[in-house]
Amino acid sequence: MKLGPAIVVDQFGYLPARDKIAVVRNPQAGFDAADRFTPGTVYEVVNAVTNVVVFSGAPVAWHDGATDATSGDQAWHVDFSSVTAPGQYFIRDAQGKVTSPAFRIAADVYKPVLRAAVRYFYYQRAGIAKTAALAGAGWADAASHLGPL
Repeated sequence: MKLGPAIVVDQFGYLPARDKIAVVRNPQAGFDAADRFTPGTVYEVVNAVTNVVVFSGAPVAWHDGATDATSGDQAWHVDFSSVTAPGQYFIRDAQGKVTSPAFRIAADVYKPVLRAAVRYFYYQRAGIAKTAALAGAGWADAASHLGPL
């Protein structure tokens, strides 16, 4: 696919003991309608470090192959919730040799997201100096919007 991945995974990663779903998409309408993809019948979860296949399963069609009106895609789900070992992985279409972006399974996958969200609110504050110790060297600055107008 030229405009987007055929296999979509959670960009933050997955928690070990929680549901893990990858979505396989075949554009039908919209900006990427020319980017057709025929999914294979077997999808594998591959350890990105060792290249060992840790899960293999068949995709399940969403609504019997109907096209979702909001995305313009046909979609299939690959449930790999049984994979719980922390690590770096990717999903591979066994027949088409198409892969997803790499993702992590770990207990701390949301830690960087939480940190970025909290920092966002800190960066938006006016009237206080943002120190390098709290904001990071590239984001530190002096107090702004002091005094009238």
